[in-house]
Amino acid sequence: LLCFVADFNASEMHGGREPWQRQAARERLRETFRAFPPSVRNAWQDVDPETKDQPHRQRARHQPAIGLVRAMMRLSTDPKEAAMATHGFPKSNAYDQTVVREKIMGPNPLKLLEELLQDHAIPCDGTVMDLGSGQGITSVMLAKDYGFRVFACDLWSDPTDNLRFFERMGLSTDRVVPLKTDAANGLPFAREFFDAVVSIDSYHYFACDPAFLDEKLLPFVKPGGFVYIAVPGMKDDGLHEDLPAELLLSWTPEELSALHDAAYWQALVNQAQDADVVSVHEMDVNEEAWNDWLVCDNEYSVNDRASLDAGAGAYLNFVAIVLRKR
Repeated sequence: LLCFVADFNASEMHGGREPWQRQAARERLRETFRAFPPSVRNAWQDVDPETKDQPHRQRARHQPAIGLVRAMMRLSTDPKEAAMATHGFPKSNAYDQTVVREKIMGPNPLKLLEELLQDHAIPCDGTVMDLGSGQGITSVMLAKDYGFRVFACDLWSDPTDNLRFFERMGLSTDRVVPLKTDAANGLPFAREFFDAVVSIDSYHYFACDPAFLDEKLLPFVKPGGFVYIAVPGMKDDGLHEDLPAELLLSWTPEELSALHDAAYWQALVNQAQDADVVSVHEMDVNEEAWNDWLVCDNEYSVNDRASLDAGAGAYLNFVAIVLRKR
C-alpha cells in the first residue's frame, strides 16, 4: 500500500501522468485500499502525523495521496460516506458524459450538487431557483433526479439555448424555466416564492457583499426554506498574502481573490439577519470534480491544467454552505 501511495504521489508531483491517467490511478488506489483489513488502513495514522504540522508548501507535495487515504479512512467508519463510496455518484454518473463535458463550465457541478444535497430538506415537489445555472446541466439534475420545479437563472448564458437543451433532455417549461437574471441587481420574482435556492460554483462572483443575503436573495425564499451553496475556495486565506507559484500558472491574483476558506464564508453568512446557518464545511468531492473538468477539451480547462498538474489542488477546495430562512 505504501509503495502504491509513493508511486501515486510521484506522478502527482512530477506531472508524469495526464489528468485522466491520474484519475485511473486514484481508482486503483481506492480498490487496493478497501481490500486491506481495518488494522492496515488504520495504520496509516502512524504515518500521516509526520506531515500535519508542516507549512502548506512543504505539505503540498504529500497532499494528494494523504487526502485520498484520509477520505477512505473516513469512508470505513461513516455510514453516509460509506454509501457514497459504495455507489459513487449514481445520479451524476448516470448522465451521458459527452453531454456533461459539453455543458460544464468548471469542476463537475453535478457531483458538487449531488454531495451538497445528500441530506437535503427541500420538499420533493418544491420550487427551486438554480442561481448561476450556467448552461443548464444542474437545472436538469434538479428537475429530473430530485423532482423539483426549477427556475434556471443565469446572467451569461442564453436562455433560448438553455430552453433547447432542456427540451432535448425531455424537460418542458412546466419543469424548468430558463431566465437571464442579474442577481446582484435584483431578481424578478415574487417574495417568498421559492422553497429553496441552489447555487453551484457561482455564488462567489456576485454575493461577497454581507448585505446580499438579506437584501437580494432571502426575500424570495419562503420562511423555513433553504439556501444550498457550493463555492470554490482556498484551504487557507493566508495564502493570498503570498500566492503559491503553482496557482499563478493558470490564474491571476485578481481571479484568485474571490476564493476564500471556510472560515471566511462562515463569518460572511453569520452576518445574515434573516437566516440561520445550518452548516459551512469543506466538501469531499473537490479532487474528483476537478479531474472531470480537466479532461474536457476547451480552452478554459486546458488553461487550468497547468496549475493542477503542478500540484495547486493542495491549496484549493470547495466549501458547502447551508442556510435556513427564519
